Amino acid sequence: MQQLIKKELILQKKMFIFGGLYSIFLFTVFANPVFKDFTYSMAAFGISYIAIIGIAQAEYKNNSDIIINSLPITRREIVAAKYLSIVTSTIVALMIVGVVGIPFSLMPAPFDYRLLNGADVITTIICVLLLASLSLPIYFWAGATWIRAVNVVIFLLIFFAPVQIAEFLVNNPQRPWVQAVTSLVQNQSWQLILMGSVIMIVILLISYYISLRIYIKRDF
Repeated sequence: MQQLIKKELILQKKMFIFGGLYSIFLFTVFANPVFKDFTYSMAAFGISYIAIIGIAQAEYKNNSDIIINSLPITRREIVAAKYLSIVTSTIVALMIVGVVGIPFSLMPAPFDYRLLNGADVITTIICVLLLASLSLPIYFWAGATWIRAVNVVIFLLIFFAPVQIAEFLVNNPQRPWVQAVTSLVQNQSWQLILMGSVIMIVILLISYYISLRIYIKRDF
């Protein structure tokens, strides 16, 4: 399995180089008070998305499924390695945006970003795992043919929805339910994070099981 994960990281190498340039672009474009707090997580999520798409297309182009299934490894290991590679790519993406954010934090306004923090890490991990949980079963079912179209839709929803929701909450503080949500976030933030993490793990395990059942039944 270690070799499979290593293969995934090698395929992601060029994507990460592009991801560094992509994160610089996002830090420049989103130098706005409304978006600043989300730039780290948006950039890391975007890099992870690019890596997922890039690997899927590379494997489809090289018929990697046929080659991998001819090796003395089980399909369970193949599916598990794919999910674990998502975690490693997310870690690398967070490292990239963390490094890119350092020089920006030393710049004058409006580019005076703060440094990467725990909330950025948790938000990115949840968003990437959600993307993987929804898209990987489709990848194992249909291959890379549909993964790009599906991931674009999922990516846009996950990428823009949190920003739009946050902007709505900021602009409508007088609404009773907005005040309730704000109070809950301020007073029980770690409880919400813990609950969200548990839910995300359950979704990921269900996704893994579905992907495994689909991949075991596929013919190559």
